Amino acid sequence: MIFNFLQKLHTFEGKVMSSHLLIKAKAPLSLLECAADIAHDIEKKLSAYQEGSELSRINKNAGKHSVKCSRLTIDIIKVSLEISEATKGVFDPSIGCLTQKAYGFGTDKERLISKSEKKRLKALVNYKDIELNEDSVYLKKEGMALDLGGIGKGYAADKIIEFLKAKGVKEVLVSVGGEIYTYGKVWHLGIQHPRQSALYAQITTTKKDTLLTSSGDYERYIQDPSHHHILNPFSGESVNLCSSLSLVSNTLDAGRMDALNTALFQMSKEEISVLCHKYDISALVIDKKMQSYMLNDLEGKIDKLLIV
Repeated sequence: MIFNFLQKLHTFEGKVMSSHLLIKAKAPLSLLECAADIAHDIEKKLSAYQEGSELSRINKNAGKHSVKCSRLTIDIIKVSLEISEATKGVFDPSIGCLTQKAYGFGTDKERLISKSEKKRLKALVNYKDIELNEDSVYLKKEGMALDLGGIGKGYAADKIIEFLKAKGVKEVLVSVGGEIYTYGKVWHLGIQHPRQSALYAQITTTKKDTLLTSSGDYERYIQDPSHHHILNPFSGESVNLCSSLSLVSNTLDAGRMDALNTALFQMSKEEISVLCHKYDISALVIDKKMQSYMLNDLEGKIDKLLIV
């Protein structure tokens, strides 16, 4: 059924991937609930914390044998490896042995780890040791673990948008843990202040497809923001070049934007600029002194940016 007729703007809110899920659209609430089910199905397949998920089975059998997977899992790992290549390994989905198993991010066992443990585990992080086949995945070294948290929420947003567009829904906002995708009307989107419970900036969109993805040292950390959850795969440590990074695009999909955000957060101003131009995305960087600068002009992408 195609929903081309006039509808009220409905809102669905829930939780998925340990994050807030928000869907606003001119469509029946029942349709938004179906869209939310898509995100939950993705979580069931890609969660590293749910026993029996495809990702858990891949990790459990690392260094032993390949694991047959759904098309969805194959596709998201394929995109992950593409961004790994583009960022020269700064985005690396095989970082799970550090993020989840060692530091315990996303669990009730979060801790800082020793230099010796860091050194040992770094040897297991290498996206080139992920063997991706037509219908299966194999991690070549025992102890390796995939963590798709750096791309999963964006990927879920893409699939929700794909579903709603196919149903003919004309005005939509989808936010999966802050990975935001809008189209069809003007929306006002906020960028969180890294050190205050307030907005740092506000974006006013146009009616065309707009993606906004943000990451920061304030989102999840151990003891203080300098030990945040965005770990560098080469050092095994948090990179503290900035406090917040927000990306805006009208052309890229949310999954790739999510993965790029994870990588660019760890990069220098010059490196960020190169990839922003390559993918035609704009970046708002907030540094450690809470000063901001823009890379690759926003002109044409949005209607207005206001620093609050």
